[in-house]
Amino acid sequence: MKIKIPALAFYLFLCSKIGAQILLTAGDVNPSLGQMSVTYQCPIVSPGDSGTNQTWDLSGLTPTATTTRSYTASTIQGATIRQNRNTNGALTAFDLKCDSSGQAVIAQSNETGVVIGYFNTKKILTLPVAYGTIHQSYYHASASGTPVYGLLTQTLDGSGTLITPEGTFSNVVRIHSHDNFYVETNLGNLYYTEDTYTWYKAGIKDELASITSIAQVGYPPYYESALYLETTTYGLTEEEMGKLAIYPTPVISNFSIQPSEAGVKSITISDAQGKLFTCSYKELANRIVVDSEPLSSGVYFVRLTYASGKAEQTKIVKE
Repeated sequence: MKIKIPALAFYLFLCSKIGAQILLTAGDVNPSLGQMSVTYQCPIVSPGDSGTNQTWDLSGLTPTATTTRSYTASTIQGATIRQNRNTNGALTAFDLKCDSSGQAVIAQSNETGVVIGYFNTKKILTLPVAYGTIHQSYYHASASGTPVYGLLTQTLDGSGTLITPEGTFSNVVRIHSHDNFYVETNLGNLYYTEDTYTWYKAGIKDELASITSIAQVGYPPYYESALYLETTTYGLTEEEMGKLAIYPTPVISNFSIQPSEAGVKSITISDAQGKLFTCSYKELANRIVVDSEPLSSGVYFVRLTYASGKAEQTKIVKE
């Protein structure tokens, strides 16, 4: 009598036998409906070395564009969720199938409609994954009517500590995706490679950072980019993103203010007795980072006045 073993159970059994430790599962990284996040696109930098106990320092990344991501229900057959992206006003969307085996792209769209449809899905993240494991998947797509065929290879090639402009993150893993694909044209096939290094931390259901380079075979890269996640607003709903909010709470050192509208005219900080405090701050793309060093432990009120005449106030607790 033959015994059938589910693929996931067999994979976990195999990893236990060879001593591989599962470092990332679907529950760690798959997005959920209503989730929001902000990422900053930057010029490319070196992805650093592979291996365990690495420290990847990407603190020098300098934003050139801001992307807001939101996750909503998908209307595409086979997809479980839609990732909507707004990059400086340019709208794109990715319809994804997310389940225990990972994340796969069903379709890609822009303002005009679907621009890439996949006849068999492109598995952009195979889960669960352990250090050193290699996953390969083939895909076939149509890019505005042009056939595309590819082989995507993914390897969890590193673990350790990641440093971004948002801070330092421990227990991070890095996945290297290498995509060999070709496009059929009337003049023959055109061959390309895409290399992406993506950093994940269990519990943060979006990449902490990624670095991508795409090139036609035999030519220099025509697309190179890096991005990192804004962690102070990670996980907020669309409604929360539109309100005055302060993170993290309680405040330990620096804190970020998420204004509810553009045109902040002034910021005042006072204690319960009305005493005013002067704190230096830095205005970024869609938030304000305040240095709370002058504040001792206690309760404070932060008041924002906008150019429109509107004013808002919220309370913070400094540890």
